[in-house]
Amino acid sequence: MQVVMPPDNDIKYRIREFLRDYASIIPSVIAVMNGLLAIYSTHYPFEALAAKLAFIIIIGSLSLAAIVATVYSHRLVLAARAEERRRILKIRGQLGIFISHGANLLKLAATASVLPPIDQANEWVSSIENFFATNMGDPYVVRFRDSTGMPPGISIIGVDEQHQNLWRWIYSRMMKLEQFIKESPW
Repeated sequence: MQVVMPPDNDIKYRIREFLRDYASIIPSVIAVMNGLLAIYSTHYPFEALAAKLAFIIIIGSLSLAAIVATVYSHRLVLAARAEERRRILKIRGQLGIFISHGANLLKLAATASVLPPIDQANEWVSSIENFFATNMGDPYVVRFRDSTGMPPGISIIGVDEQHQNLWRWIYSRMMKLEQFIKESPW
């Protein structure tokens, strides 16, 4: 997917980016400005009706802008939460799919009557690592590859060493997936 950036002179894009970045502080800035204007009007009252009316319009406009900025800022917060929730659900669902596929590979690796599914296991691990790198970051790839802390003495009765080694390798990756699920908000 290629992201197309609008030209630097696209004023609507630049305003949208500015509001996204600073919408949460605009109400505070306007409140300070309204306070300063209130102090000014108290010490230097307006004599002309047109000046009073203009002042009221300015204060009203600033107040309306503060309300709009507050609502927009809240909308941005809610949109960010919703996006994070979608991301979490996507990760949770994909980890479930990986675990399901890994369970099938464990069954095949424990079955002496079939060839060990080495190619399938390699594809499975590769897809998990690609998913981690894309969606969660490289530290998850490194941790997924590390089998530190996995029980070494598990063995399966009735299968050869190649089946057992593959089973242990898949099992250690399954344990890492379970560990990631337990330690994360997914």
